[in-house]
Amino acid sequence: MWLLFWYGVDVDSASRNHCDIRFYLRSPTALSPSPPVPNVSYTLWLIPGIVPWFFFSEVMNMNTGILQEYHYLVKKVVFPIELLPVIAFCCTLVHGFFLLVMFLFYLFSGKMPQLTWLQVFYYSFAAAMFGLGLSYFTSAISVFFKDMQQIVAIGIAVRHLMVLIMYDELLFTNKAPWLKIFFKINPFYYIVAGYRDSMITGNYFFERPGLTLYFWLVTLFSLFVGLRFFRKAAPSLFRMFYRRKS
Repeated sequence: MWLLFWYGVDVDSASRNHCDIRFYLRSPTALSPSPPVPNVSYTLWLIPGIVPWFFFSEVMNMNTGILQEYHYLVKKVVFPIELLPVIAFCCTLVHGFFLLVMFLFYLFSGKMPQLTWLQVFYYSFAAAMFGLGLSYFTSAISVFFKDMQQIVAIGIAVRHLMVLIMYDELLFTNKAPWLKIFFKINPFYYIVAGYRDSMITGNYFFERPGLTLYFWLVTLFSLFVGLRFFRKAAPSLFRMFYRRKS
């Protein structure tokens, strides 16, 4: 419940500060008429969706402003600035604590450990790579567009609705089947579904070959294009940044 409380506070504060969209975490019955997975409580179903979203949100928020935070490193010519977003991952190790809390919550709820639980480390790595590719864009742009951090925060606060963290997709796809394709276009759908596969249903990642291939194609493309953009844009962006500072 501690995770649920902080999730509600995070979404509500981001909404109130940036776009005045109010969202309140109420009771599980207000969000879902019945547990999405038989014999699994709504709370146990919800936590594997919240944990990776916390991680991804922290990666994006931290990396978007990474160049401003460590601008003094530019003076060191030999320092490869493209490593800055990678180094920032060391500050998101709190994700390991949330994984531990999730495991303990399941154990105390009477769930026996499964081999598939280990897959959450694979999905965490996948989420990190996806976030890294996106943050190469946002961190470079934020140097000359200072509102980029606020835009990222708004996007994270709103985008969670598209990832179906709190809602069962059947609530929507039963009425509009085409929405299933719409939801799966979002690469983070793969991460949330993978966490729930690992912790609840016991399915392995290779049982979703289409989603796995799609996710890694999108992620590798964003990493490749994002890194090239970062390397080409960083020098001129830093010159602009320092002119503003001076």
